Amino acid sequence: MGKNEALEEQEFDFQSRHSSNCSRLQEEIDELDRMLHSGVDDEGSLKSDHYYQGSNERLESAKKKKLRQTRKHYDTYNALLEIKELMLKETSLLNSISLQFQNAITSADGRTKLINSLEGILNGTQQKLEKVQLTLQSEQKLCDTVKDKHAAAISEQRQSSSLLKLFQEECARNERLQAQVHGKTPCT
Repeated sequence: MGKNEALEEQEFDFQSRHSSNCSRLQEEIDELDRMLHSGVDDEGSLKSDHYYQGSNERLESAKKKKLRQTRKHYDTYNALLEIKELMLKETSLLNSISLQFQNAITSADGRTKLINSLEGILNGTQQKLEKVQLTLQSEQKLCDTVKDKHAAAISEQRQSSSLLKLFQEECARNERLQAQVHGKTPCT
């Protein structure tokens, strides 16, 4: 009976290995079928990844360009809005002076009102001028900072170019020396 039990045990081991191998192979077949039906393999997946990566880079570049354009348009709009506001104030001022001028000439009280009105206008204009000057100063500082960065970048580029030229000359010199050491004649 010992041989019988040993054979049954071997048969059980064989069947369990066979069923595990069958299930593993079936899983691989199912995976290959899914890949075949979806039309994607490893190489195709890499190609599509590269395509989508390039597409994303193009979209990101277009998005940044559009953002710059939008900011430029908003800046232009705000500047035009400020100009419109100043022109409306100027028109209002001229209309006010025109209306009060006749009254100011005929009475002392009218002249006082006109002078007070003009002083108020002068104060408002000076405040607006100070605000514009502060904005101009901050933009000038920003411009100076950008100019300094640009000058530093140009200087660094020039230094890099000169170092590259020196490196290339030294490489050529090294090649000539190596050719001489190995008994070859230099090409240049």
